[in-house]
Parts: sequence; structure tokens; C-alpha cells
Amino acid sequence: MEHDMTYSIPSLRSLIELTCLPLLWLSGMLAAFSIHRIGIGTEHSICGPWGCGPPTNALLAVHLGWLSFLGPPLIFLPWRFQWRRRVTKRLGIGLSFAGLAGILGIVAWQWFVWLPQAGEWSKPFLLQRCGFCIATTVDWPFIQLLVIGIALLFSRTHIRRAIHPVPRSEQSNSL
Repeated sequence: MEHDMTYSIPSLRSLIELTCLPLLWLSGMLAAFSIHRIGIGTEHSICGPWGCGPPTNALLAVHLGWLSFLGPPLIFLPWRFQWRRRVTKRLGIGLSFAGLAGILGIVAWQWFVWLPQAGEWSKPFLLQRCGFCIATTVDWPFIQLLVIGIALLFSRTHIRRAIHPVPRSEQSNSL
């Protein structure tokens, strides 16, 4: 019994996608997380009457780390798999909604939990407190999801269709 052991040689594009893109992705994440070593903003620049947050360079490193971890796959995969505009738009709406819901959850928590317990001298700083909490909440990538979702909503495929519109007769077939 002979088996046909024919192997196809992967294309150059496949080799680049399988080797170089993951290495670039990892390099981007490592670069983002190493920003905390750079001497930009080593002081606690996000402060208020409730105290100070983490150093700016550490905060920036974690936010960029989330963005570099989530951004490339969520932007590259719809392009690579040539998802339809409707699917990409739904993904963008979903990510934007998740990010916005998280941010609104933080604001609601500050409004309904922190504000009643806050002293009279700190109550006028509610908006600053909300901004402080949104900026320092690095456990969940709410800001990054919102940014990536908006980027997907205005992605290149949408711009390409705006420049080269699909005729109305073909538009219903392409969605």
C-alpha cells in the first residue's frame, strides 16, 4: 500500500505570516511593556484629593501593553480572512460597546458608591475621580477595546468602499 506523500511548499506570504508576524507582535508587546524603564514621567502625575496613582510610565506601559496585545489580532484577522463589512462592523460595535460599558460601569460605581461615602471636601471632584479611576483601571482593557472597536468601524475596508463604491445592484449580494 503506497500513500501519496505529496507536500506543498508554503508560499512566501504564508511563511511571513507564520514566522514574522508573531515575532513582530511579540516585539510590540515587549516594547510596550518596557516603556516603564524609560524616564518619562516617573513621578505620580495622576493625583487628586484621594491620593496619587501609579507612575505615568508604568501606567502608559500597561495601557500600551493591552493595546499591543489585543490590537494586532483584532485588526489583522478581519483583513486576513477577508471578513465581510457587516461582520467587521459588528465586531467593531461589540468591542466599542464592551469598552464603553466598562467605562460607564466605572463612572456609575464612582457615582453611586464613592460619592455617598466621600467627604464634603472631595465631592466636587467627582469628574476628576472618574477620570482618575478610568485611567488607572488597568486590570481590564476598557479604553483599548473602545479604541480598537472604533478603529474597526473606520477600517480600511470601509474607506476603500467609500473611495470605490460598489454599484447598488452588487451591494445586496456582497453583504
